[in-house]
Order: sequence, then structure tokens, then C-alpha cells
Amino acid sequence: MKKAIKFLITYKFALLLLILVAQIFLPIYFIKPVVSHFFSYLFMSLTLITSLLIFKDIKHSILFRIFITLVIIVMVTTWGNFSNSKEHIMLIPRLLIIALLYLLIFINIFKEFSKRDKVDIDFLLGAICAYVLLGILGSFLSVIIDSFYPGSFTFANDSINFQDYIYFNFVTLTTLGYGDVLPTTPQGEMHAIFIAIVGQLYLTITIALIVGRYLMHRGK
Repeated sequence: MKKAIKFLITYKFALLLLILVAQIFLPIYFIKPVVSHFFSYLFMSLTLITSLLIFKDIKHSILFRIFITLVIIVMVTTWGNFSNSKEHIMLIPRLLIIALLYLLIFINIFKEFSKRDKVDIDFLLGAICAYVLLGILGSFLSVIIDSFYPGSFTFANDSINFQDYIYFNFVTLTTLGYGDVLPTTPQGEMHAIFIAIVGQLYLTITIALIVGRYLMHRGK
């Protein structure tokens, strides 16, 4: 058991990246909405569980307990919502908590790999995980905005699901801007601007960290 836990901790960023990629790509290959939603909820739950490996070294035990409590609340309400065909009153609070948890995961990943002196594969995987988390976090925020301000985003297709929001946020994050999904309210437009700015700042800061750490380690 100890060896298994040590293995998971050693390769936590690789495991997290696989789960995040699966969360983005796998649900779209299932035609039935129930199956697609099941895999979306499954990989989101696995992301939160895997994030506990990243929070293992947190100095404040109270914060760690709060994080675990929020993870349990999200998982219970999420799977409770899956078993009920009707959206319940906890939808918006649940999305807000999930967005907060993803933000905390991103912050802790960024803090961890920014403190490392050596640029290795684990360093790079952590940086990639943080970038993917930004896109998924933006997707949750866009769903929340669209819930408070209906019609904030215009999609090319009539059948909209979470993967459409993921597509829009990653296209905006990378500043590709295909134009097939448009923000149509001031709130949606501000969200698009925010995601585009955050994406560029992250890439700039991360590249500077990687180059700086590499040159410093090479000099030593």
C-alpha cells in the first residue's frame, strides 16, 4: 500500500494530466447524454481526488481539512444530481465550489513547480496541468455566467453541453478565436477578455520560469 501511494505521489502530475485530457476529450465520443455526463462527472471526481496528492504537503492542516470537506460536498451533490434528471437548487453553488477547488489546485501546482530549481519532466507536466486547469476553470465560470445571464454565449449548434464551453474557453485561452462561438453580453465579453489575458500571462511567466531554471541549472 505504501509503495502504491509513493508511486502515485511521484507521478501525480502525469496522472492528473491523463485525467484532465480524458475529461476534455472522452465524453464527446459517447452519443447518449447520460453516458457522456457520467464520464464528465467521473473524470471531474478523479481530478479532485488526485489533487489531494498535490495538497499532501500543505502546512495548514485546517486548510487541508476544508479542502477535503469541499471535495466531499461536491462529489455528493454532483452524483446526486446525476441520479436526478432535474436540475436542483444546488447547481450554481456546486459550480462555484468546483471552480474554487480547481483554482486552488491551479495555485498549488503553480507554487510547487515555481519553487523547483531543476527543469525535468515532472516540472513540465506540472506546468501543462496548470494550463489545462485554466481552460477547464474558465469553462465552469462561463457556465456560471450563462446561468446568471442567459444567452451570454452564442453557439453554432443548438444542443449545448459542457464540452462546448470547454471548446470556447480553450480557443479563447490560446487566442485562436475561430468565431463560431461568440460572447453576446457584456458579462460574456469580459469573461472572454479575462481568459485571453490570463492565458497569455501564464504562458509568458511559465516560459520565463522554465528558461530561467534551465539556464541556472545548466550553469551549476
